[in-house]
Amino acid sequence: MNYYTEEQRKKIIVISVTDFFLMSKPPLSEAHDVRTIMQNYYFFKKKGYKLTKEGKIYVDFENVIPAANDMLDEIIKVQLNNTLKEGEKYVQKYFIWTKEMEIIADKLKKLNPSLNCKIENKLADKLLSEK
Repeated sequence: MNYYTEEQRKKIIVISVTDFFLMSKPPLSEAHDVRTIMQNYYFFKKKGYKLTKEGKIYVDFENVIPAANDMLDEIIKVQLNNTLKEGEKYVQKYFIWTKEMEIIADKLKKLNPSLNCKIENKLADKLLSEK
């Protein structure tokens, strides 16, 4: 509390929510990606974010934090229950690939990483400078 400015807090939340978007629906064998889709779906279902008519992601700061807390509570209950059946039921309930996820995935596939990141190649730069 009061460690981050309000702007920093919002940036952290937006980055956290947008980290839940993948370029395609993973198979059930990819545990971390399955968890990502489950969190994404949970936040979508609880109105933590939505896709606007313009195709942009809108994060609802009033809903996303309570949604995260609710999901954590549910996960803890499933873990404390300690039965495979409850775990499977939980995964089936939230491992849902929505049309919104598909729209975002299609956009992610079209991104040019060289326009959205900085690539450092120190060895190549060093070798070039030594010539």
